[in-house]
Amino acid sequence: ELEDELVKQKVVHIDETSHPHNKGLAWLWVFVTSTFAFFTIQASRSSKVIKQVLGDFFDGIIICDRFSAYIKYHKDRACGLIQFCWAHIIRDIKAIKNELAVGSDQPFSVLLRQRIGAVFRLWHAQKRGKISRERLIEMAQPLIQEMRLFLEENLKSSSHEVSKLCNQLLKKWNSLFTFIYHQGVEPTNNLAERLIRPGVQTRKISYCTRSENGQLLRARLLTVSQTCRMQTRNSLEFYRAAIQAHRYNLPTLSLLAGHKNNEMPMAA
Repeated sequence: ELEDELVKQKVVHIDETSHPHNKGLAWLWVFVTSTFAFFTIQASRSSKVIKQVLGDFFDGIIICDRFSAYIKYHKDRACGLIQFCWAHIIRDIKAIKNELAVGSDQPFSVLLRQRIGAVFRLWHAQKRGKISRERLIEMAQPLIQEMRLFLEENLKSSSHEVSKLCNQLLKKWNSLFTFIYHQGVEPTNNLAERLIRPGVQTRKISYCTRSENGQLLRARLLTVSQTCRMQTRNSLEFYRAAIQAHRYNLPTLSLLAGHKNNEMPMAA
């Protein structure tokens, strides 16, 4: 039910992490909306997994890191929009903290983060209701243009790391500020990264999965536990009620927020 609902969403966060399976390696994927999380374990880390879940054409906005699978899916299918995670980008910027900006005696990373910070402060002001979306766009555009000029100037840097990062950001420029222009879009992928964390923790203490049924079970348990967490529902009660509904032929429970069948049934 949740997998079918994903294609109707306006915004979806996606993340993936390795998952040991028998003596090999599989991948745990999570697709997160504002109200639910869907997990699946697949043998592949490629864009075909995204195609399998979201279909050939997804008209919404994907929030993700800059891993090649997301770029390929978006490019091959000319679908919706992407917002690349700024947390990952800022991490890359901090890694070159000792390199100077072109024509300046200050570090490139400091000057670029100052420009990023100015844009983020406006976005946070809009999120808190202090300015409108229209005002946010109006005020952010000159700052974004200034940042672009700064990156273009530093393409000529004698530092290979600085020049390389500037080139990477300019190539993906149209996918860096989607959060400014569209409601409900976060500038980072922290939501998906937080929700996939229990999957990382359980793989460390439970050895690995041994069968496809085991993979399906683990993915469904994570789907339920993390969705219940997002909806402030008791996941243990949901597990109990789901088994009870099956055992007594009661209506199937739903994890869709507001669904008529998402209340816990009681057996006779």
